[in-house]
Amino acid sequence: MSLTSEFNRFPLYCAPNLAWMRAYLLCENPVIINDVKFVKQTFRNRFVYGTFQGPKEFSIPIKGSTKHLPYSEVEIDYKSTWQRQFLQSLKSAYGKSPFYEFYDYKIEAIVSNHHDLLWNFNLDILRFILQSLKVESSLTFESGYFKEELDFNSAESIRYYQVFSDKTLFMSNLSVFDILFNEGIDALSLILKK
Repeated sequence: MSLTSEFNRFPLYCAPNLAWMRAYLLCENPVIINDVKFVKQTFRNRFVYGTFQGPKEFSIPIKGSTKHLPYSEVEIDYKSTWQRQFLQSLKSAYGKSPFYEFYDYKIEAIVSNHHDLLWNFNLDILRFILQSLKVESSLTFESGYFKEELDFNSAESIRYYQVFSDKTLFMSNLSVFDILFNEGIDALSLILKK
């Protein structure tokens, strides 16, 4: 399904990509849908970031026993050291980007906080992103489901500086972390640029 001007229902992704962010920010009355059932193989528990080797994906582990529950009840699995890996992945990828140091400690506080539920973790990340972009927005929620997952894969028109641009081609539609760490306060205007 493609995005239309009538579209206003969004899944809650972990550090959403630029197409999701652009659609959300341009929407007049966006609603975050708390899926009745957790949808696997989506960006609800993973995000894509840029490295000198190209795009990489990071997944937050979830407890297998909760995979078939509603999204709001899916639990994060803390058997691995995923929090340390999460922070190290971002530092390796963006430690030399112009604005990383303005946000890293805030992300570390969120990631280091023990969130039992994936929904709460993703919500804290989204709030951090909106605050960092200086977006004054009250989040609206609704329970429901998507008959068809929306296509948030087209953000080709959003181009900006990337820290590895001298080693790789431009990597499009990465997590919003990428544009935030590379462009800082200019990120919002670039996301909304036509």
